[in-house]
Amino acid sequence: EEFLTSIIKNIEYNEDLNLRICPPEGIKRLFTDFSSHNEDEPMAINCSYYDATTRIPNMNKPNHSMFHLNIASLALHKEEMVTAISLTDVEFDVIAVSETKIIKDQDPIFDITLPGYKEYGTPTESSKGGVLIYIKDTINVKRRTDLEAKMYESAKLESVFLEILNDKKKNEIFGCIYRHPTMDTKTFNDKYFNEVISKITDEKKICYLAGDFNIDLLKSETISDTKDFFDTLTSNLFVPHITLPTRITNRSQTLIDNIFSNNPEFENCTSGNFTFSISDHLAQFLIVPSSENRPPKVHNIKVRDTKNYSHEELVADIINIDWTEVLEADKADPNHSFQRFNDKINEILDKHMPWRKLNKKEIRLQTKPWITSGILNSIKRRDKLLRKSIEAKDAIRKEALRTEYKTLRNRITYTISMSKKNHFHQFFAENCDNIRKTWTGIKSVINIRTITKNQPTSMLIDKNLKTNPADIAEGFNAYFSSIAEKLLPKHTPGTKHFSEYLSERVNSNFIFESADPVEVICIIDSLDSKKGSGPYSVPGTILKALKANLCHPLTTIINMSFATGIYPDLLKIAKVIPIFKKGDKLFVSNYRPISLLSNINKIFEKLVYSRLYSFLELHNCIYELQFGFRAKHSTQHALASLTELVRLALDEGNFACGIFVDLQKAFDTVDHSILLNKLEHYGVRGLANNWFRSYLSNRKQFVSINGFNSTLREMKYGVPQGSVLGPLLFLIYINDLHVAVKHSVTHHFADDTNFLYVSKSLKKIQKYINLDLRYVCNWLKANKISLNASKTEMLVFRDPRRKIDYNLKIKIDGKKVTPSKFVKYLGIYLDNYLSWHQQEQDMRSRLSRAAGMLCK
Repeated sequence: EEFLTSIIKNIEYNEDLNLRICPPEGIKRLFTDFSSHNEDEPMAINCSYYDATTRIPNMNKPNHSMFHLNIASLALHKEEMVTAISLTDVEFDVIAVSETKIIKDQDPIFDITLPGYKEYGTPTESSKGGVLIYIKDTINVKRRTDLEAKMYESAKLESVFLEILNDKKKNEIFGCIYRHPTMDTKTFNDKYFNEVISKITDEKKICYLAGDFNIDLLKSETISDTKDFFDTLTSNLFVPHITLPTRITNRSQTLIDNIFSNNPEFENCTSGNFTFSISDHLAQFLIVPSSENRPPKVHNIKVRDTKNYSHEELVADIINIDWTEVLEADKADPNHSFQRFNDKINEILDKHMPWRKLNKKEIRLQTKPWITSGILNSIKRRDKLLRKSIEAKDAIRKEALRTEYKTLRNRITYTISMSKKNHFHQFFAENCDNIRKTWTGIKSVINIRTITKNQPTSMLIDKNLKTNPADIAEGFNAYFSSIAEKLLPKHTPGTKHFSEYLSERVNSNFIFESADPVEVICIIDSLDSKKGSGPYSVPGTILKALKANLCHPLTTIINMSFATGIYPDLLKIAKVIPIFKKGDKLFVSNYRPISLLSNINKIFEKLVYSRLYSFLELHNCIYELQFGFRAKHSTQHALASLTELVRLALDEGNFACGIFVDLQKAFDTVDHSILLNKLEHYGVRGLANNWFRSYLSNRKQFVSINGFNSTLREMKYGVPQGSVLGPLLFLIYINDLHVAVKHSVTHHFADDTNFLYVSKSLKKIQKYINLDLRYVCNWLKANKISLNASKTEMLVFRDPRRKIDYNLKIKIDGKKVTPSKFVKYLGIYLDNYLSWHQQEQDMRSRLSRAAGMLCK
């Protein structure tokens, strides 16, 4: 049965610019056969014009949402597109982009990624074209390269096709197509489109086709090739969800962009054009009601509301506090005093800055700090001007509004660009002495994938799919808190006790020096108020503003802690945020925990760190070739030390064998009893040792997912992640590893460890490296640290003129280690000739992208 032969007939504008389809009686009957409509009711696709602030109907129901835009260069307009979408009420499941102008075999000089989305693209082989689909991370898909191959011609036609993998219903197909105007419509129909549509129909899957087809459906009754295109669609049960012009100029209105589908529930869909103008095409969207009971993305993220905040009134209330009465220091109980301090501070903050829940727009715009409220207001005004210019009947007024709109549109584009530029100028200026933050900034503006901060909305917990954020948080916390306990049973008892590796005992005793308010103020000044903080914190800006008032009660609590050997329990509680690493996003094992501790805790820890580190340095306790987490030591020093030894070996005609060991979850599996014994060995005894025992014991954490918190779980192993003291405590724990190694030189950068043995004889290298690796395994067993043998690598450094005529047999923990051609160590590629070729190649590709982007 023929579905319908034409759908765009008798099109006329409503007063509000929206078109309704009014097919003749014969076509109306065909519609009725496939819908729930009464024959006497008018049939229409629910297509309208919307600006970014207009509410789209039925968005409160479960749905699938799609967006398409001919962007006329993703590099130029990506920021505008992301900003425009963030202003809407829709978090689109699929974002299709045509005419990306991403050129084949050329790396983009901008970041094409969108947080929370996977991207699939087909570049162009001309100056125009190219297509790309962003699809939410939570949606499982496979790429349909078979369909793409049938819908491609160099410099004339590009496509991307994805098959959405559904559990409880048939899979669906989503495609994005761009037909260049230079391709003949008849050729497109006969050679490409008809075959692809037939194949999709044969598969009996629901399909959505978005794109710029450069075929004006408004002329489907007058141009034969356009009619053939439209007839192919409708005969395969595809309907156009966009029935309004998508490209509007003073001289023409054309409907060349669309979203087609063969969804039998088409009459229940909502579609339209957004009237924000990013390129010379309007954007299209389609909302498809979902039969699945998919829960909406919810959050409980709250911030302090500063709308009615008066700093003078807050300071007045703080000044009037009698801290002697509040702290009750005579009880000599740091837990009690800090609890009362925290309660009093929160009582005052709640009065002046009550908590409020963020809305979805505020959350989305947090990732674009350069999009100011002024820019957002200008965007709204721009979109209203476009709408007015379309509505205007008078030609002179229409032209004036259009001119005003274009001027404002260009000004907004320039303003966003300059705002972003100024944002990063300020960022780099503030962090010019911080190489880590500098590289973080560089990575955010060039095409280097950064770790997504979007929090998961569905996870497999105990083999069950969970979508409730509280359940997801509980699942993550159960996994993160049990990492060490799961690794411990794998340990086989060693033949030695950990104390046998300890070097000469430090006879001097470490004693806590009392803190003073001036020292506390200096530490508060050093805190980064822009960094996230954990529970029981004082907002960073408020802490700095009130430092003169809060330094005295804080000093009292700190000195009480030093005097009693008790660390406040509330400051041991960490808020954990899971960050995706790689692999399947449904598995908790593919995430790593980021722990946030109280900023008051950081004041405590910085005071202890400076005292302990000075003591350890004074007594030369830390191994000289440990380059991690030490003042005046860096990755550059570690690399220079290692490569200089290799260079000398090669100059003398030797081989140098480097073993790069991977320690599994080393920070998380530190045994507290062993650590406290090692602290005692290095001079931290008596009350000071009791303080560290209190600091390490009864530590708890909870996981937060979109503001929903799990219950607390105790952390029985490991040094506290996200802490100031954690890295230094780990250095103490691993400090005697080199003692176990008898023949090789040991280099450390925290837990990144390598052993280097030099000899002219490969047989000798094999013998002594194997011995040292056996000794290392014994040390690891004694100290209850796991080895990841499969990730341990080996390089045999040699002169390129020297051949390896001996098959080295190196084993670690019973597993063979195979020589590599190059190894990435501390971010640098080392190759077996020390030629730096691999490093040069890597840097060349990185710097070419960076230079291109930074020049903008």
